[in-house]
Formats: sequence, structure tokens, C-alpha cells
Amino acid sequence: MKNLSLLLFLILCMTSCIEVVQLDLRSVEPQVVIEGKITDSAVGNEVKITLTQDFQQKNEFPPITTAEVTVTDVTTGQSETLAQTFSGVYSIQTLKGVPGHHYKMAVNYNGNVYEATSTMPAKVPFDELTYREVSRFQTTIRMVAVYNDPKSQTNYYRWATIGNDGIRSRAYFVRSDAFNNGNRIEQVIDSGIDIHTGDTITIEMQCIDKATFEYFLTLAKQQGQGPNSGSSGVNPPTNISGGALGYFGAYTVAHKTTEIK
Repeated sequence: MKNLSLLLFLILCMTSCIEVVQLDLRSVEPQVVIEGKITDSAVGNEVKITLTQDFQQKNEFPPITTAEVTVTDVTTGQSETLAQTFSGVYSIQTLKGVPGHHYKMAVNYNGNVYEATSTMPAKVPFDELTYREVSRFQTTIRMVAVYNDPKSQTNYYRWATIGNDGIRSRAYFVRSDAFNNGNRIEQVIDSGIDIHTGDTITIEMQCIDKATFEYFLTLAKQQGQGPNSGSSGVNPPTNISGGALGYFGAYTVAHKTTEIK
């Protein structure tokens, strides 16, 4: 009985020391997020516009469906007002990107104008796609992109992986030629998905500009990819004026597909 009384006394002491902490969770004004791209392909060129949500809300990004969006080829003067083909997605249907041309995006929403420019880099040929086994903590299959990096210019690249189901990996794998300018490159790609024997994998090689590179490099670091990685809570740098988040990029694309045997 004495031990039981002591135990009850200790429990009462412990519970009396518990303090309920009230956090001052202030709402944050939603921000416009714009993800725009124009490529040298006739498909997939679009501007996606959403709003950020307060951290107290669900992890959803409401689409903006009432924006006016134009994309202009500044080099030729040709301009297109984009039609909304999906909720918050405005598609480029007549313009097609040309390496060396300058492009401008303008978004008018809720009385605010957001603008960005991008110059499409020269296209670097995608020579070969292969794969190799990489052993660290366990053996994994990594895709390898083979190409010749031009020596006469600074180049920035991004690789997107498309799996068996046709769905793109959300990994942001980017590289520059800062340490291998002008070399024959066998780039091992962190695809962000598990690759197995029997899979058919497509790699999209993108030649991007510096602003697009820095945007996706920051996202890659926040995903834990590459050096100095880790979530910092800092928004990626943007080339869009007016206070919006996101990017607008003009880049070339090339695809290669291989079966894992």
C-alpha cells in the first residue's frame, strides 16, 4: 500500500508539470506559382498557374483559372494568347521553340502582371542511352546518358525519367559542364525511381538556361539530391517578376528509350 501511494504521488507530480503550449500559427498570404515552358517539340508546351496554400490547409495547390497568359517569340515578334486546356493549365498551341530565340511570358491575374524571359540554348545531341549497376548500400540500376559537351559555351542540362507506366519521375536531376566542359560525357542519372530488369525506361535530355538550372538545382537539393542537399525551406530562385514563385524556361528536348535486360 505504501508503494502504491508513492506511485500515485509521482504520477500526480508528473501530470501537474505538463504545460500546454499554444503556438502562434499565423496565416500566410497565398502566392502565385507559375511553371512555364516552351520547347523545340510541338507538344507539352504550357504554362501552369496555381496558388500556394497556408500551412494549416491541406497540401493542395488550387489552380488559377482566370488568368490571361501570352507567350511571345521576341526574335520574330510572333505572339500567342494561350487557351486553358485543363484547370490552371494554359497550352501553347501554335508557337514552337527555336534554339537561339528569345521568349517572353506575361501573366495577368487579379490586376497583377507577372513576366519572365528565357533564351533557348543550342541543342546538344543525345548520342546514346545505356545503364549500369551501381553498388553502394545495395545494388541499383542507374541510367547513363552519353553525349559530347560543346566546349565553346557553358551548358546546363536536366534529365527527366519516364517509367513503364509513362509517368515522369518527380526527381530534379540537373548538371552543368563546369567541371567537364568539352568532354565526352557518360552521365549517371539519379532517376528517383526503382529500375528493374524488364523495365523500359525513357530519358528526356533538356538543354536549359542558367535561370532554369538554378531553379531545379535548388529543388534537387531540397529533395536530398546532390551536394549540400537538405530541406532549407527557402523558395527556389525565380526569373519571374511581379512577386510570383516558379520559373519560365525555353529549352530543347531529346528522348531515348532502352529496355533493361
